[in-house]
Parts: sequence; C-alpha cells; structure tokens
Amino acid sequence: MHEFRTLTLSIQLYRECSQLKLPIHLKNQILRSSSSVSLNLSEGRARNTTKDQLRFFNIAIASLRETMTALELANYNNHAVYKLADKTAAYFHIVVLVEFSSIDLRMTAALTLAGCLRRLKPHPVSV
Repeated sequence: MHEFRTLTLSIQLYRECSQLKLPIHLKNQILRSSSSVSLNLSEGRARNTTKDQLRFFNIAIASLRETMTALELANYNNHAVYKLADKTAAYFHIVVLVEFSSIDLRMTAALTLAGCLRRLKPHPVSV
C-alpha cells in the first residue's frame, strides 16, 4: 500500500497505546478501539465505492474518538499518546478533503463525518 499518512499514524497510535500502563479493562478497550481505527482505514481505502469508503472511514473516526475518550478516562489526555490521537484525527480530516475532491463528494463526506463528529463534541453536564 502506498503512503497513507493517516493509516501510518493510526498504527503508531496502536503501538504506543499498547505500551501504556493502564487498568486491564481500559487497556483492553483502548487496544480494541485503536486497532479498529487502523483496520477500518485500511479496509475503507480498499473499497471501490465512495459510499463503502465513507462507511469504513466513519467507523474509523468513531473508533478513534472512542480511543481518545478511554485515554481521557485514564487521565492520559495531556500525554503524548493523546496528542498523537489528535494528530491522527487532523490527518483524517485532510483525507476527507483530498480524497473526496469533487464538491458533491466533499459535501457527502462532510455531512457523513459531521454527523459522527457532532456526536463527539462534549456536552455540558447538568447536575
């Protein structure tokens, strides 16, 4: 596979997550979700239709956010591994802008991912 920076970063993220000292329940969750990012990016990249690609990329970004949330739960949100996850998310955004370069495809991709990203924004907690 030719250079796919987002995939490379997600693999690096998985490897760094595997080195973290965490409670077993969070470690297992982080390893599952961070591996899901790489696997879904790879599978999505191999798909022939935009609809299929977006479906797998949507799963990948949701798994990335799951990884980031688990890192926050473990108080790693100021750690280098969290920053790597954030960098991966930034590159993911670039993939959407570049890969889906036509206006119609960008709009479809943006709307699909915006729905996913909207669910990721922190919501105020009422007590």
